[in-house]
Amino acid sequence: MKIHPFAGFEKVGLTFLIISILSTVLFLITSTFPTLVNALSLSSEHPWGIFTSIFVHEDLSHLLNNIFSLSVFSAFFVLVNSLWKEELRRYWSTVFFQTIFLSGIGTNTVEFVLRRYTWSTISSCGVSAVVYASKGILMIASLYNFSVYLIGFSRFSKKRDIAGIFVIFLSIMIISSFLFELIWDPKTFFGAAPHVNTFAHFVGFLLGMAISSSILFIHNLRRVSHAGMV
Repeated sequence: MKIHPFAGFEKVGLTFLIISILSTVLFLITSTFPTLVNALSLSSEHPWGIFTSIFVHEDLSHLLNNIFSLSVFSAFFVLVNSLWKEELRRYWSTVFFQTIFLSGIGTNTVEFVLRRYTWSTISSCGVSAVVYASKGILMIASLYNFSVYLIGFSRFSKKRDIAGIFVIFLSIMIISSFLFELIWDPKTFFGAAPHVNTFAHFVGFLLGMAISSSILFIHNLRRVSHAGMV
């Protein structure tokens, strides 16, 4: 039985909505009361910033750039998992949901501890660590699904060949482009620029890969994957 193209990916959409709505609401509030930006940002004096700074942005372009980037990586995540049946889609979506928030909080916790013990007065805000965590999850999903899809490709029915080829090609493009940029131009990959928290991007990406891989390993995805493809 054919399932809806987006069935099983509800938690991916929920993740995006939670981040987008909270970030937008806080942006409207901080635009009215600008002093709240600093009060809610992460610093050695603001431990609550571990949570609140994720949804705080300095200006509209900062907010829109992060939300757009998160939407793109979330969409690619859905596409590379689109050949799975609904049960496994829900599993991957849960991994995405858990990893996104754990990575955001984890990155900020690392930064807070470092700033606390180095007496740093720097403050930061924004959801970019979460955006880079989504890149890390996408990398893991592409690597895993590429290997599984390629092994099972010969068993695809003819009506699934086009979808299978597309997803395999997409996975190859994601893996190769990420690896190429990481090796040849890491500054661009991690968005290094003046007044940009590159450290948060780096840690967010690493945690995105590490946490999603750990969840998959703990739950032994290979047993779950017997749910099969659509």
